[in-house]
Order: sequence, then structure tokens, then C-alpha cells
Amino acid sequence: MNKSFTLIEILVVIVVIGVLSAFILVGMSSITSSANIAKGKAFLNSMDNSMLLGRVSQWKFDELSTAIHGTTPIIDSWNNNNGTLTTNDGSTEKLRIDCPSSRCIYFDGIDDFIFFGNNNNLSFNDQTDWTASYWIYPTKETWNVLSSNNTAYPYLMTHTNGSVCLRSSGGNYYSSNYGLIVLNKWQHLVVSCTGSSRILKIYINGEYKWSIGGLDNSQMRFNYLGIENGGSRFRGSIDDVRVYNQAIPTSEIQQNYFVGLNDLYKNNRITLDEFNQRLVDLKTNLSKN
Repeated sequence: MNKSFTLIEILVVIVVIGVLSAFILVGMSSITSSANIAKGKAFLNSMDNSMLLGRVSQWKFDELSTAIHGTTPIIDSWNNNNGTLTTNDGSTEKLRIDCPSSRCIYFDGIDDFIFFGNNNNLSFNDQTDWTASYWIYPTKETWNVLSSNNTAYPYLMTHTNGSVCLRSSGGNYYSSNYGLIVLNKWQHLVVSCTGSSRILKIYINGEYKWSIGGLDNSQMRFNYLGIENGGSRFRGSIDDVRVYNQAIPTSEIQQNYFVGLNDLYKNNRITLDEFNQRLVDLKTNLSKN
């Protein structure tokens, strides 16, 4: 396995550790600093852009003023893969503000899903690298679908036992360790696949958790959100969905989690104690890499 790092990745890790240290000191003294959080977020976002990673699409949902069946498109803020919200409960508002960022989408687990169209740039063959990144808040112990093509394999989902699962285009089923995903809590989930070596990796809250090699027909498509071939639905909220055409480095995954964590705290979605603990955990994970 190649352990080398580019200069930009090394700089990102060094700077993020330094910023984390500053935030931990701020948090431990019970002094909040929105200005510092904003500066840290702006810097890390600029680093994200400078790294020129292969982001294909990003659905932040922040641009939306409403999310009702058939009314407004679900905007792709990075590309032109806009989505359409489908639900059978008519005019019920699906837009939420209790999110890591300003807005997110709530799925009722019954009939809600988003279709992004049959776009080739959201499809990856078994020799192509890809990464899917989400903030999720699941509220039901069931097959919680994150993304799929809705008509056949493959699909990506979380399971009632807290595992993360991939059903390959060849019909093979790969499942992570149990207990990675918990209910009623915002978590940052990243699933990354290296096509040439067919290795799948899973990160939770910026921490590497599980991997498996030898994927068979590891083709993936991200044309739907919230539904899978068998009719299962996700129940809960989803925010800041990103798709990349690369297996992005750990430093970028941790950076994205750090930015979202700041938003959670700034928007009063987590307590000061939880904020501090998550920062300590993230700093520990950064130091390991």
C-alpha cells in the first residue's frame, strides 16, 4: 500500500491539527467564537478547491426555499445534475433547518426519494474510483437507503444493525462491521472505492472504520437518493451529499467532517460537550495519519 503523501495533503493535515487545537482550547474554556469558526471553515474550503479533487456533484440543499413534490429542483451546486423530489404526501414540506448546514432534506421512509437523472457522470464502472460523502441522521431501524439506481443492482445503504452495505452490479453483497451507524444522531459517512484494486473503504466522522478488497463488478451509480431496487426507503435527514470520481484522501475526508462539525456546533445542533469530544476524537485520528 502506498503511504506517500503530496505536499498539499501534508500541509492540510498540519493546518487542520493546528486549527483543531485552537478550537479545543476555545471549547474547553466555554468561550464560543463564531468568527474563528468562520475563518477555519473558509480556509478549509479554500484548501478543498485548491486540491482540485474530482468532485462530480454536490447537493447542499442550502439554496432551496422549499422542498415539495414536483415544485422546485434539488440543486446541484457543483455541476448540473439537479434532482427531482418525489413523494406521495402532496404538499408536505421536506425541507428542514435542524441540519449541519442551513438546510437539509427529510425522508419519511415511506415514499420519499430524489431522482438525479440518468447522467453518465454519476455512473462508475468497475475500474473507476469513486467516493460518496453524506451527512445523515437516520431515525428508523430498517434498511436505510442512501443511494442507488432504483431498478437493479448496484446500491449503497445502511442496515438495521448499523452496518454499511454495498450490493454490486454482479449481485454480490458486501457488509461492514455492525454498529458503525447509530440512530438519532448526525454522522458524517464516507464510502470510497478504488476501482483498479477493487477496495472499498468506509469512514465515519472522519475516522477510517472498515475496508474490504476484491469487489466483484464494483460498478456504482448515484442516480437516486433515498430508495433502492427492493423498495426500501431511508427515514431521517440527509445533508451535503457529495460524489467524487476519485477515491479521495483521508485528509480531505477529515477536512469535510471538520467543516460540518463546526456548522453543527454553530447552529446549536450539538452541545458544547459533544463538540469538544468530537474535536478530541478527530484530532486523535489526524495524529494517526
